[in-house]
Amino acid sequence: MRRRLYGVWFRLANVLLMIEDGALSMFARLVDRSVERIGRIAADPAHFDRGEIIRLADIWDNNTMAFFGAAAGPTWFLRERRARAGLRWMAGLSEQRRSWMIAEAGPAMARLLGPPVEESLFSRDHRGVVSAISVPVEAVDLSGDYDLARAEIRTFHVERAGSSLDGYLELSVPRRYPVPDSADDPAVRLDLTDLRTVEFDSAGTRGVSLTSGPGGIDVVCGERGRLLAGSARAGLSGDRWWHLSGSGRAADLITPAERATRSRQPGQRRPAPVSALLFHQAMLEIRSIRYAKRVGRVPIPELCGVLAGAGQRVLAAARGRRREEAFERIALDWIEGSPALAHSRMAGLLPPESRLRLAAESVPVPPPSPPPPFPDPAAVLRAITPAGASPTILTMARWAADGVAVNYATRPGDTWSLHHSASEEPTDLTVTTDAFAT
Repeated sequence: MRRRLYGVWFRLANVLLMIEDGALSMFARLVDRSVERIGRIAADPAHFDRGEIIRLADIWDNNTMAFFGAAAGPTWFLRERRARAGLRWMAGLSEQRRSWMIAEAGPAMARLLGPPVEESLFSRDHRGVVSAISVPVEAVDLSGDYDLARAEIRTFHVERAGSSLDGYLELSVPRRYPVPDSADDPAVRLDLTDLRTVEFDSAGTRGVSLTSGPGGIDVVCGERGRLLAGSARAGLSGDRWWHLSGSGRAADLITPAERATRSRQPGQRRPAPVSALLFHQAMLEIRSIRYAKRVGRVPIPELCGVLAGAGQRVLAAARGRRREEAFERIALDWIEGSPALAHSRMAGLLPPESRLRLAAESVPVPPPSPPPPFPDPAAVLRAITPAGASPTILTMARWAADGVAVNYATRPGDTWSLHHSASEEPTDLTVTTDAFAT
């Protein structure tokens, strides 16, 4: 009788293992969709979206171990329970993250996560005072709180985001509201999405005006600059006295008194397999392009190629009888298929004489990156010809008082490639929308 019950239970468990909408299956789907999307972006340098790659890779900084930890569970029920906890914690970061998870995994993910938690527009800092980390410009009275006509542009940044452009301005701007005498002019940031018009000249960086209308957010900056965006957000965390402003006092009345806190991340109950550490290392390497100088130097296509299907491979290993061997096989394939992983910091920590360490040492060291086509940002800008006809286009332009940096794509033949150039000397920059046109 006991054997018969065990047989029935075993068959039922195998059926459950094949449920595609199980929590671990959805976790694996998010892994694979992330790798696939990063690879597609990297394959099109002319429409490079550095911001999206950074956001996707950043997800797996804090969630890789939860996924592999769930997959390493000894029973189906334990794997599912860990995966559910991991997914709910992942979604708790923000409504944007939660929406992405549902969009990628479908209605089953929505059912698992439950209804969204209403997010407060404003927050409170460690002092308990209200703050505005990033809010729509319509939610605050910037022109009432700050003397924008006397603002000084400290940083101008515009960057391709797929088929559109995003950017931001960092301003040093006097307050209109009273604060202690020792307070310096604060830093105010304007994040601009879906830029339709870009006209910037670093020769005139004093004074900003901002108007909002049906056509979008119109920002006039300096004497000859103009940025027209679909939407804009204000970052006011650089003003520690913002709670004393008119907007701050109004926000204080509608913001919960208690600071929002996240639940503790589900713990890792056993050492992570090497495959988990390698996947985490790959995501950190990809995310390193948040430093503009790393663009074109991180082998993203190589990493995404070797990691393709990682989620499904881990899922298959979790369902097998020899999970540890399967996880090691995954790690071995990744090491042998990617010189970047074989010679990464993580591979260097593998035990000497181990199978994986020997495999890593047998992979040839990748050659150094070739020098960029242009010696400095000025040469890049000179190489750009009228829209649609240039073999060189900007993917990012950044001006600050201490220098200029650009990321750009070149097409000497049929294939685009990405590069970075920077000058640490004070340099003038004039840039328009046409410089980003493909």
